[in-house]
Amino acid sequence: MLPPLEDVYVVSADFRRAPIEFRELLAFGTTPVQSPEILLCQQPGIREAMWLETCDRVEAFLLADTEEAATTGLQNLWWHKIRMDASGCWDQFFVHRASGAFRHLCRTISGLDLAFPGSTYALEAVAQALARSTHSGTAGGTLSQIVDIALALGRRIHVEHQPPPGPCPATHAVISMLSRYFGPLHHRSALLLGSGLLAADLAQQLQREQVRLMLSGFAADQAEALGRILKVETIPLQALHSTLVDVDFVVAAASSSESSFQPLDIDRLMNGHGYRSLLALDLSFPRVLQAAPGSGIFLYDTDQVSRQWRERTELQMAEQESAVAAELAAVFRLPPHAPSAVPLHL
Repeated sequence: MLPPLEDVYVVSADFRRAPIEFRELLAFGTTPVQSPEILLCQQPGIREAMWLETCDRVEAFLLADTEEAATTGLQNLWWHKIRMDASGCWDQFFVHRASGAFRHLCRTISGLDLAFPGSTYALEAVAQALARSTHSGTAGGTLSQIVDIALALGRRIHVEHQPPPGPCPATHAVISMLSRYFGPLHHRSALLLGSGLLAADLAQQLQREQVRLMLSGFAADQAEALGRILKVETIPLQALHSTLVDVDFVVAAASSSESSFQPLDIDRLMNGHGYRSLLALDLSFPRVLQAAPGSGIFLYDTDQVSRQWRERTELQMAEQESAVAAELAAVFRLPPHAPSAVPLHL
């Protein structure tokens, strides 16, 4: 049975409204000195909290006395994070309340409203966020039960509407964009930065496309281990200067733990090779690549890659949309369309 939702709020900065530069400022990363959940629960009027970060959103799930308590608490967290007044930035946030908050959570976990629709990364991230919040004591009985119910619904949607086996949506998006840029990819050469699950999925698909692949990463041991599994040459970061001259494109898919390092300046690494165009796709959050405009390096971040992908897959997600709406209506008696999320203006 679904607990009362009246005091549940989601304050969200996602890819639809907040650019990646703004979301990076909000992100705490995987090993914060102080967890955002604990900091939020120290704010007046906030009883429970869960904090979610993925490549396309930074969100606070709160059980709060009032909407003012929820938004003021997040504003204070912002000040703690970057010592900056957030009052002029609230137009980049949305607040979801009560049934709208639960609907938003269910849609996110089910693979809807994502930068890469149909993905499971949000389901995995919410499950990890709930485990952290439960461990720290910031998610009590109410919030934990609500999130558990949403996770169960999301898992069922993914099982019943799972696409045929193959690359994940983010990998599909990258391959699609590369193919439109280059045409057939066989015999192209590429550098892949990263050693996590997305990097492994990308590497396998690039190999299927017969791309000559080299691998590098901020976590050298992990990159070398992945290289051995895939039988791919691993390049140390300090050797990238001589490597970039030989590749047609670069794809970065560093995990959040790898993304804590200083971004790589491709302009500087290319220095001495003369003018040369290079395509670079950075799916990392925070981003790990940077390049100056007009340098001949065409750099796309995860927001730009996913925007093109969503336009191509909009119709394919209609069945999943209907399934989530039917489940919410039948089991939880939520109307087909909950009240719209409200942008924050303080």
